[in-house]
Amino acid sequence: MIIATSITESYLEKSKPFFESVNKNFKGKKICFTLGFIILIDGWETIHVPLDKIKCQWQPRNRDNYYSLQHGEFVDWYNFKDEDQVLFLDSDMILQRPIDDLTLTSKGAFFITDSSFPSAKIKDVIQYPEYDFKGNLEKFCEEYHIDDNTKEFCAAFMYANVKAWRGLYAIVKSIHLYFLPHFAHHAAWQTLINLVILNHFPYIRLNPIVCNATWYSGTKVVRRDNKLMYQNSMVYFVHTKFNEEYEF
Repeated sequence: MIIATSITESYLEKSKPFFESVNKNFKGKKICFTLGFIILIDGWETIHVPLDKIKCQWQPRNRDNYYSLQHGEFVDWYNFKDEDQVLFLDSDMILQRPIDDLTLTSKGAFFITDSSFPSAKIKDVIQYPEYDFKGNLEKFCEEYHIDDNTKEFCAAFMYANVKAWRGLYAIVKSIHLYFLPHFAHHAAWQTLINLVILNHFPYIRLNPIVCNATWYSGTKVVRRDNKLMYQNSMVYFVHTKFNEEYEF
């Protein structure tokens, strides 16, 4: 397993708990793609990606200088093998416990986690006021294969082999300029990733103990002694949104 993330410079300081917790609890290869800046991060291999070289770009109205490689574009910036197993994470995470016993092997499927219980319908998500959807909803849902069974997952945690990541990137690159202008909010980028994976790849939803958060709707986690617990076991990845602190 390779753990990877991408950040802009404005996220460097608040991402330190993420880097430190992963260093403590994961001994494998760790890669941070630094978007538009150069830095050394202890325990991590850092790869500088100039902003003007990012091929999939979109600037939502609610975020200035919004850039990410979570749609798979990171494969352009490292000499991966197709069979390499990559867990790509947002940096607003804490890894609470050693991950060595979490054995995942992708042969083309994406391993994903939920961010609400039950999972939210994407048809409802894109109608949230902050998304500010523009267009004909019925035609949009038909074009992008959205129905009542299309359920959202957390794009902050995605695991697959590099061959699958390359496939995700290729599809996103081909449609993002048509999909994203319908929205104003940066979360639409993650909705696009959701739809491409749900419609084009096999996927496996993991147990809630793998990645969870107090703010996930309907979650059954509890905070105990500065640890996040699920059914009396410690959650692996806590999605803090930079708003909570946990021991690791």
